[in-house]
Amino acid sequence: MNIVLLGAPGVGKGTYAEILSEKLEIPHISTGDLIRDKSKTDENMKKIIDSGKLISDDQVLDLLKEKLKEKSAKNGIILDGYPRNVQQAEDLKKVVKIDKVIYYVADDK
Repeated sequence: MNIVLLGAPGVGKGTYAEILSEKLEIPHISTGDLIRDKSKTDENMKKIIDSGKLISDDQVLDLLKEKLKEKSAKNGIILDGYPRNVQQAEDLKKVVKIDKVIYYVADDK
């Protein structure tokens, strides 16, 4: 099962992703974590991050494609906070079938 968790920062996506990951025995994938991990070995990506610029949608999608090839993702994944816009959603649909999308909302209080 492939699940996408969406919502504002701090609403609990990461927390629930970890819980679901454990219960469903599928990996929790945060694109932010993928980018940070890749920047440790990719000097070009490190330069982009260090300059305060954003990683391109194509680069993020490539990182996600790499992760989807891993054995741990064969039974599904939980995406935390990705996609963030319509274009990313359209691109994601070309790469993986999404079974569930959960949108988290928290009261302002």
